[in-house]
Amino acid sequence: MPRYTVATLENRFSQDQKSALAQTITNIHCSFTHAPSYFVQVVFNEIKAVNYFDNGKIVTDDSIFIQGQIRAGLPEGLKKEMLMDFINQCASIAETDPSSLEMYLTEIPAHQMTELGVILEEFGQDKEWEAKLPQGAKNKIQRKIKN
Repeated sequence: MPRYTVATLENRFSQDQKSALAQTITNIHCSFTHAPSYFVQVVFNEIKAVNYFDNGKIVTDDSIFIQGQIRAGLPEGLKKEMLMDFINQCASIAETDPSSLEMYLTEIPAHQMTELGVILEEFGQDKEWEAKLPQGAKNKIQRKIKN
């Protein structure tokens, strides 16, 4: 955790754009939260055009929706800055106007989340959480970092 899901019409992004978006989302999240980058997951959900509706009608305009599920605790002002950073940088990578993007952040209390099978600590306490990890989880982190 956190997990960012990017929903678009099928074939909206090239593989290079997906990679750039995933790296940008990771970088922005980490720069605002100071969480380790190995926490950040980005999932692309490509939707067939006949299955994507807005206002009860099939979507025909460029439409990119990003849902971020993050740990609660980031100050409100920083969340607003982070949202705008996401919108502007992602629009640039997508080669579209920012009005084509929508983004929602959903905060989840740390005690309702696990990473590597261990309940998370409160926002800002990642080092304390990492110190408590069993060796198998620490090994998995090292593999994530190497890849």
